[in-house]
Amino acid sequence: MTRAQVPARLDGRKRETADDIWKRRNGDWRSRRERRSRSVRFRDTEWKRIEAFAKARGLTGSEFVRCAALAAAADRGEATARLAPLIETTFRATHILATKMRVDMLDAGRRAEIEELVQAARALQDELLQKRSG
Repeated sequence: MTRAQVPARLDGRKRETADDIWKRRNGDWRSRRERRSRSVRFRDTEWKRIEAFAKARGLTGSEFVRCAALAAAADRGEATARLAPLIETTFRATHILATKMRVDMLDAGRRAEIEELVQAARALQDELLQKRSG
């Protein structure tokens, strides 16, 4: 995949590429005179994943990050706005199912099992939060 084939939107609905967006707003993206080096931090494992993904598409890691950032900026939150109702519906359905399962388990005399599940879920949540902040 060449630079011109990298989609500007992750959902693939729009065929305009990140290059097209950049050119329309800022002129030819190949013009390095206007560019300045910026610092973005990634863990080594994250950067390796980015580089592998970019290489498979004929890009360097830096080019991919630039194209992805420009595509995200061009989206202006449209993807998030489209996903918000789906996320809310999924959350509500999950809550309803979990509540029903809890009631069924209590009716079956499985309170101890519920407590174990809650403790395990809290421990996993703590572990994930520590990884995220660390």
